[in-house]
Amino acid sequence: MTPRPVIFISAVSKELRSARQFVANTLQLLGYEPDRQDVRYSE
Repeated sequence: MTPRPVIFISAVSKELRSARQFVANTLQLLGYEPDRQDVRYSE
């Protein structure tokens, strides 16, 4: 079995958290392995 290509996803704003999740879900459906970097924000 061929390994799934890994794609790195990053965003620097907490407002983009839902967009980052949407992109990751879409990539998984297309057969890629998303590797997200979730950034912790101080409030």
